[in-house]
Amino acid sequence: MKITTSLKLTVAGLTGIAVFGAISVQSGINALKDDTKVVNATGVIRGSSQRVAKLELAGTPDNELISKIDSTLVGLIKGDSAMGITAADNKEFLASLKTLQTAWNKLKSTVIAHRSNPNLANQLLADSDNLYNLANEAVTAADKAGGSNVDRAKNIEYFVLFTNLLALGFILLVTQRIGRALNDSTTSVASTSQKIADTVELQERLLSEQADSVRQTTTTIEELGSSSMQSAMKAENSASEAQKALNLSETGSATVARTIDGIMDLRAKVEEIASKIMQLSEQTGQIATVSDLVADIANQTNMLSLNAAVEAARAGEQGKGFAVVAGEVRKLADQSKKSAEKINILIAEIQASINNTVMVTDEGTKTAAKGINLAADTAEAFAGIEKAINSVFANTQDISISSKRQAITVQQAVAAINAINLGSQETASGVAQVKSATNDLVTTSNQLQALV
Repeated sequence: MKITTSLKLTVAGLTGIAVFGAISVQSGINALKDDTKVVNATGVIRGSSQRVAKLELAGTPDNELISKIDSTLVGLIKGDSAMGITAADNKEFLASLKTLQTAWNKLKSTVIAHRSNPNLANQLLADSDNLYNLANEAVTAADKAGGSNVDRAKNIEYFVLFTNLLALGFILLVTQRIGRALNDSTTSVASTSQKIADTVELQERLLSEQADSVRQTTTTIEELGSSSMQSAMKAENSASEAQKALNLSETGSATVARTIDGIMDLRAKVEEIASKIMQLSEQTGQIATVSDLVADIANQTNMLSLNAAVEAARAGEQGKGFAVVAGEVRKLADQSKKSAEKINILIAEIQASINNTVMVTDEGTKTAAKGINLAADTAEAFAGIEKAINSVFANTQDISISSKRQAITVQQAVAAINAINLGSQETASGVAQVKSATNDLVTTSNQLQALV
């Protein structure tokens, strides 16, 4: 909560307490006045009842006084604005008034009866004394009620005094809080101001060093410009030699193109040779298959021959089994013959393929010879390129030397720039400190503003 708000609430509270105290005191005073009127009215009833009895005994009744006592009793019980009396709210006093009213009604009855029967004089005196005593009790009850009002007024005064003391204590605490806050804020502002002053001094020194670095950078850049002019002249000579090398390269490129065409032809021939070789490989595979078949037939022939020999040995003169075996041998012989024919045909085809391969290889050889001639032309063309490149290399060496000088100059420039960069970093750090200090000042200002 803001201090100003606390103070406003405190002032408002004190004002409310003062108004409440004034109203309470005034109410207490009014209550005391009412209590005085009630006591007086009760005393009037006490005295008036005695006077009524005396007047009746003296033979001079006073009905107006009786009516006045009636109205006074009703006013004490229910309140009467004309009398300035409020309704009785104290239970003890209200009970005594009702008892007094009952006794008064009895006394009035005795008064009326005495007027027609004078022998009731003693009864009249007894009722009058009883009413007197009850009136005394009512007066005592009224005094007690008034005393309770006095005590309540005192309690209100004590409460007002206590609340005033609390408010004053709260104001004292708020005042101390304001003092501490202002003291802390003043100390923080002073410390922050010193930091800003130190940072500004550091920035001034860094700016001076940066100025020196900039002057060195300017001189270095001038040297770099001179070296750059020399490099430009060398580069122009290199460009001229490079143009010659380009022309020679174009001639070499044309020669290389023709060489590529020759090599492509050679490639086609070689591919054709490869195709023939594949055919030869396939035919060789077929020969292997036929050879396997012949080997199988030979194995079967051997087995049948063995079986025939066994059967012949067992049969003796009986040759049926042998005849069967012999027939199978003849079949196998026929198959072997056919296989041999296939082998002869395949061999002839292989021979033809080989002949074609030889012819293609011969053509490939001729094409290769042309490629060699073209390669020789290419070598001559690139010999010229080599000379041009040597010239370019010499110029490049000169450029390299100039470039080294430039590199040294650039290093100096880089060193100067690094110094500037370092100074910039320190400047940035100083700016950060200034920013932090400024933030502290802003925070302190906000705190002061919040307090006020």
